[in-house]
Parts: sequence; structure tokens; C-alpha cells
Amino acid sequence: MKVYLGVAVDGVFLTDTAEELLKRKEVLVPVMMGITNHEFGWILPQESVLSVANIFNPAGDAGTPEEITDAFTEKIGDMLMALPIVTVAGYLSDVSVPVYIEFAYRAEIHKNNRPSFVKADHAEDVGFVFGGCFWNGHLKIIGNITKEDETLCRTMMARWSNFARTGSPNSPGLLSWPQYDRKQQQYMELGLMQTLKQNLKKESVHSASVVLTQQLEQSAGD
Repeated sequence: MKVYLGVAVDGVFLTDTAEELLKRKEVLVPVMMGITNHEFGWILPQESVLSVANIFNPAGDAGTPEEITDAFTEKIGDMLMALPIVTVAGYLSDVSVPVYIEFAYRAEIHKNNRPSFVKADHAEDVGFVFGGCFWNGHLKIIGNITKEDETLCRTMMARWSNFARTGSPNSPGLLSWPQYDRKQQQYMELGLMQTLKQNLKKESVHSASVVLTQQLEQSAGD
């Protein structure tokens, strides 16, 4: 299943869809990309949940409204974010383009003002990349910024600065972040600890690319 959000193939600046350009090996620059724990909750169309809930909560699979909503947001987030990222990373790594994937976890500043399952919301990692913990002007993060938050912020600033300068997020003193490849499928989980992991949301990606497509096609045919 493919979802296109606002892509305009004009034949001049963008000569084809991103997937076709990747297949033709016409996008060959080092890349850092990633997802957060909770990608879709911030834009959840509440009025639409019930109309599609049965796709994610088949008959006999009982759940509370909260559990059904959580399942809905997770699957849509995986379809819109996780699946495209893993797909693009595979294309690029096949032609030896450096690719680094990150998975952002919850910072301490947010742990008391949102449900525990949210952890990191869509684009929340961006503020840390640009030093949000240290903003003190017209823009600033509201809340009690802990020393742990500041440490995470400095780490992410260092990672992205290194990548901008050298094409790699690594430098002395930081846990080595390996390039992504289809065989190892390694990524870095960035939170209070830096952790190397493999197979980013493997089951969810399979579900979004295979199972969900089948469910939607079946639903459309009914």
C-alpha cells in the first residue's frame, strides 16, 4: 500500500515519484531519518475512528475504546512513517549510500503530561536536535527541563552536527552508530540511553505493508 502526501511530480524539479527515483539510483546522498514512538496521535481524526475501528479490531478481538484507539494510531503511524523509512533505507543501502536510522524515545520533561504509551510524539525529536532545552527567548520549551533532558539534547545536537559536517553522526565519546543495511537492519534508539537495536518495528512494518493492505482491500470489496 502506498500513501502520497502532497507530492507534485512536475517533470522539472521532481521528475518522478520518490520511489521511482530511488529505484533508478538517482538519489545518492547520505541520509539520517527516523521515527518517534507515537507518530499519529497528534493528528488523530477522532470523528473517523469508529468508522474504521473494525479494520484494526476484528470481531471477537475485544478491547477497550482506549486500546482500539491506540491500535489505530499505531498502525496508521507505522503505515505513514515506519514503512516508508524502512523502504527508503533499503533502496539507499543497496547502493552503498550511508543511511542512519533513529528511533526517538520519551524525554523526562514530558513523562508527567501525557499518557505513558506516547513517549515521543511526532517531530518531538526536532526540538532536541536544535537545542530546545536551552532556548530562553520568544520560543522555549515549557516545563521542568531536567539534567537528563539537557544531556539528551546535547547528544542529539552533537549527532546531527557531526552528520552535517562529515556525513556521519559519530565522534569520540559517543556510542558508535552503524550504517543501516538490509542484513543487519541496525538503528539507534535515542533516549536517556543510546541503544543499538535491529529490525525497526519489524512486525509492524510487515503488518503495514502486507496484512493491512489485504485488510483494506477486503474491506473495500465488501
